[in-house]
Amino acid sequence: MTERRIPRLTIAAHALTLLGAILAAFYWWQLTSLGSYAWDAGIYYRINLDDLYAGWVVGGPDAFQYSPAFAQVIGVLRGIFSFEVFVAIWRAAELAIVVYLAGPLTIPVLLWGPVASEVNAGNVNLFLALAVALGFRTPGSWAFVLLTKVTPAVGLLWFPVRREWRKLAVAVSVTALVSAVSFAVSPGQWIAWVSLILGHSSDNVVTFPYFVPLLVRLPVAALVVVVAARLGWRWIVPVAAMLAAPVLYFPTQSIAIGALPFVRHSLGRRLRELLQRSRPARTIAEPIEQSAPVIR
Repeated sequence: MTERRIPRLTIAAHALTLLGAILAAFYWWQLTSLGSYAWDAGIYYRINLDDLYAGWVVGGPDAFQYSPAFAQVIGVLRGIFSFEVFVAIWRAAELAIVVYLAGPLTIPVLLWGPVASEVNAGNVNLFLALAVALGFRTPGSWAFVLLTKVTPAVGLLWFPVRREWRKLAVAVSVTALVSAVSFAVSPGQWIAWVSLILGHSSDNVVTFPYFVPLLVRLPVAALVVVVAARLGWRWIVPVAAMLAAPVLYFPTQSIAIGALPFVRHSLGRRLRELLQRSRPARTIAEPIEQSAPVIR
């Protein structure tokens, strides 16, 4: 009978994932049909491509802080979709990320406040969670982190600590390539963005109830990544990336769900080992018929 438990667990996991996907679809339909306004997605959609950082204020409600490369992609999408369609697609992508990362844990994750708030606001935190989670095998995905919120890319310390130089080179090269193409299109905006980043690198923006500034959180996050790399604990890196976010506020916590694929894999492996150890041993004299599965 033990031999049948593992497939049943797998079926149960798939069933829970499916139920989570249905809940995600329902949540998307509710947000879309009720016309819930996506605040952050609205900021992205309204950006002025000719002057991205005009009137930028630290922690301002309409402050656009990401690279011109990100803005240029949004500009293309804005030329194709209306704001309502853009928001619907954005939220659908974020919910798909939740299902992909959380799997059978999708339902409790969707009910977690930071994730629900993130999907409603339409920020990039869940995209960051996906980029960090994929970054171990597809290091080019770190380009998204570096070209948006920047500081969560402290997770890149994983590669030099573990001497994975080729992966680090891929992450840097993809970022450089995208940046070069974007710079060729809009060099002035790139100069403005770099000046913005360097000029406000010491600004400490804190929000209630997270009163720990970036200048404190960033070195702590770096230390956490170094320790995690030494121990081979991938699941800690998304948590460190969340801790290193430029501004830590309620939806920012959703970056941490990038840890779920690694947690699920570890728990699944340990559960399989536990079930295998609990499998009763057969003696040589035991009849073969006793080893056949019981048909009910």
